[in-house]
Amino acid sequence: MNFILAIAFSFVAMQSYAGVTNGGGGKSVVCRDVAGKITKAEVLDLFEAREVYGLTPNISAGNLQDILALVKNKLKFTMHQPEIHVFPLIDRVQKNFKLISKNNIIKPVDDAALVITPVNCAIEQLANYVDDDLLIISQEIWDNLDETNKAGLIIHEAIYRLERYDGATDSRRARKIVGHLFSNFVFTQVLEGLPPFAEYCVTSKDLNFGTRGSSFYRYANNNNMTVLQFTEFEGKFIYSKMTATLPIQMPWYHNSKISCSASEVGCNISGAPAESDFESSRFVVLGTQFLFHPGGPTQQLFYFMSEDNIKSYIRCQSLVP
Repeated sequence: MNFILAIAFSFVAMQSYAGVTNGGGGKSVVCRDVAGKITKAEVLDLFEAREVYGLTPNISAGNLQDILALVKNKLKFTMHQPEIHVFPLIDRVQKNFKLISKNNIIKPVDDAALVITPVNCAIEQLANYVDDDLLIISQEIWDNLDETNKAGLIIHEAIYRLERYDGATDSRRARKIVGHLFSNFVFTQVLEGLPPFAEYCVTSKDLNFGTRGSSFYRYANNNNMTVLQFTEFEGKFIYSKMTATLPIQMPWYHNSKISCSASEVGCNISGAPAESDFESSRFVVLGTQFLFHPGGPTQQLFYFMSEDNIKSYIRCQSLVP
């Protein structure tokens, strides 16, 4: 039941994926000798994992497919339904990549939002996601990567593709995700501790739910306060458990005595931080609003979630048969 409802609520998300072809790049850190020959190469994601985030990249002795299988297994214990959202993209990257001969240099793609660059080495373009049917890769750099870094590039292209589906314009978050996946960092599965009576909810900025926002499960804790446990936040997938505990009791009652107008931000507002051991900290605001129908005096109560005073209306579905 949980799986079927999650698929149903993902329909808008899957619609938004269709027809998106904007390209992205994959970068590498390359060191060369005085003759221009590569002495060392690694994907930028693993370089930043070590130098920016202080992680220890796991260098595997297995072959490329063995390493990809290990990462896929880690994703199963990290995000929600990677077999739907990420695994097909990993397969597609492997199917559609083409090595470009050493006589050619791949034109730089300005989407890295670099944080640091190495001394005495350079950031070089390793790959370019031309479209959904073609990923070109520099054979010169590829041949100098170990199997772990080759796997890192493939996972990077898949994760960054998913991020671009969700509106990302640079690869910084994708590189952070990949760097942590290939390190000793331990993610917390997004559904860990979820009770069986939780309700699955989605948000949208319009009342017809034609746009994609956040998705989460809501349930009461031991103090009957509301817990929101996210699988997506503002259209981006969550990779480690992220929850917000709101000081509002469950269930949420529809109080007809509330007086709110469509022009107001909302009333009965409650807020709390959404916290995670990996995701950036956010602050969630929950409110209610009455909307008046133009054809008559009928009013309808809507719950909404807000960040930066931008409302996303909430729709929930009980998972209890």
